[in-house]
Amino acid sequence: MKFFKDRNKYVDEKEVRLRNFLLKNKNNYSSDEYDYLINHYGDFYYNPEYACDILSELYSKFGIISKEKDFYYGVFNKINNIYGLNRDIVEVASGTYPRLAEIIGEYQSKNKFGSIKTYDPKIVISSLKNVEINKCNFSLDTPVKKDSLLVATFPCEVTLDIIRNANNNDLEFLIFLCGCTHDGFNNYEEWEDYVFDFANQSSNDRFKIYKDSLDEAYSVPWKLIYKVKNT
Repeated sequence: MKFFKDRNKYVDEKEVRLRNFLLKNKNNYSSDEYDYLINHYGDFYYNPEYACDILSELYSKFGIISKEKDFYYGVFNKINNIYGLNRDIVEVASGTYPRLAEIIGEYQSKNKFGSIKTYDPKIVISSLKNVEINKCNFSLDTPVKKDSLLVATFPCEVTLDIIRNANNNDLEFLIFLCGCTHDGFNNYEEWEDYVFDFANQSSNDRFKIYKDSLDEAYSVPWKLIYKVKNT
């Protein structure tokens, strides 16, 4: 597909809003991120479920992908089904645009309960309605309110610190693993097994660790690992 920026006409109003967002936030992205987005945002316009995360979060934001195939709504529904959203939630490694936090914040505001904050030094916006933005890294020492829920999508290298923080503070968590082959592991499956075992070994018998996945409609094959209190 020829890049949308080279055409004289836009597909629709959604594309106009996406492109305007990129132009407005050009200086907030790294040069590599911005070059990729401005040159390739049209590549997956007609099959947005296959876009990478830096692009899919914008496809979700501007309604280019339907909710039935939107990964972020899939994770939102999973969180709501397992834990509910009437609580303090902390999103870690949100990416350049904290789309999951935005969806959660909109739902909490509408229902007048809960709170959501997000951590990532790469966030390109300075504020977001109903969401507390923290443009910094989340670590083992990041203070978290008692009984908060930690959530993350594709947190990559910070995955183990999320689990350590949660287990040290007796918190529940839900992590959607990235598909990377991490250093020291031969493939994704070895990493997935390691994270699952690490979560179990560092937790206590008040909690249970589970492994799950999203429905095929979301076109994301990686696993999610989550922790819940025993009932």
